[in-house]
Amino acid sequence: MAGIILTGGKSIRMGQDKATMLFEGRPLLDTIAERLASVESLVYVVADTEDRYHPAGTFLRADALPDAGPAGGLFTGLLAAGEGVHLVVACDQPFLNPALLSFLKDSLTESLSRGESAVALVPEIGGRLEPLHAAYSDLALGPLRKAMRDGERSLQKLLRSLSIRTIREEELRTRDPDLLSFTNWNTPEERLPFALTE
Repeated sequence: MAGIILTGGKSIRMGQDKATMLFEGRPLLDTIAERLASVESLVYVVADTEDRYHPAGTFLRADALPDAGPAGGLFTGLLAAGEGVHLVVACDQPFLNPALLSFLKDSLTESLSRGESAVALVPEIGGRLEPLHAAYSDLALGPLRKAMRDGERSLQKLLRSLSIRTIREEELRTRDPDLLSFTNWNTPEERLPFALTE
């Protein structure tokens, strides 16, 4: 089992690389890697090149499908992680909750052990899926590969080609009452309310 951090976005709205922004005096990617490592001992960072980032204790993987967006990053991460159930997160979520991440991983693992068909457990908030804060089995690789071979690049649409189980907001709130885990930074305005040490 592994944790996978996707960093491939171009950060156009933010105006700078989100992975290297400082959060509490250190690069945001380092904080996310540390939180994910508290749940998974093996952490992969997927980027456009293998020498772009160097967070301690992680393994870097270059996109297997360049310019394929988050879907390509997900495919690359699952390919690197191999057999098992893996956690996938984005590089701009500073408040990841290890208890919630463990719950997602354990729930999907138990579901598969019962012979259920879902290959991913994806949170759903306000009717929208959160595929970059979810648990995936390596069994998702086949359908992902086929969908991308057919030209599909939208991660939301790709999820429809998978057998997934969703987890509702009310259940998420039992472990993360304010859903802070799903806070992500896309613009400078979203970043401003938080106390940052530059």
